[in-house]
Amino acid sequence: MPEFEKRLGYLTIISLSISSILGTAIFFGPAIGAHYSGKASIIAWIILGVFTTYISACFGELVSMFPKAGGIYEFTKQTYGRFISFIAGWTAWVVGNITTAVLVVAATDFLVSDPRLKATKLILSLSFILLLNIVAYLGVEMSAAIV
Repeated sequence: MPEFEKRLGYLTIISLSISSILGTAIFFGPAIGAHYSGKASIIAWIILGVFTTYISACFGELVSMFPKAGGIYEFTKQTYGRFISFIAGWTAWVVGNITTAVLVVAATDFLVSDPRLKATKLILSLSFILLLNIVAYLGVEMSAAIV
């Protein structure tokens, strides 16, 4: 497994971490949560913020313990072996793609709310997915420049 190349600065890493945790769901989630739970949604956001902080700290510790490229696959391989790490890596990949698809649909619905414009929604969704793939292909440094 290749070693990490430390090319990103502290502020860039913090920005990428916050954007990956909050994502674009921060623009859609609060309205839905407030609709169903009212004022209790504020408490839920605080609790989720605490959990997210602990999860981020755990991943930070794992990265310092296992400074190799590979993410969740590498962490689980060190503890549980290759088969479980294979399952964990594929699960993370599938969940990441489903999350991206849901966020693209939510963003498209937000931008084009008229249900008669299905072709426009399709073109916009495909454009978002193409843009995300281009950014992923160009690498983390390009993503950092966009964030």
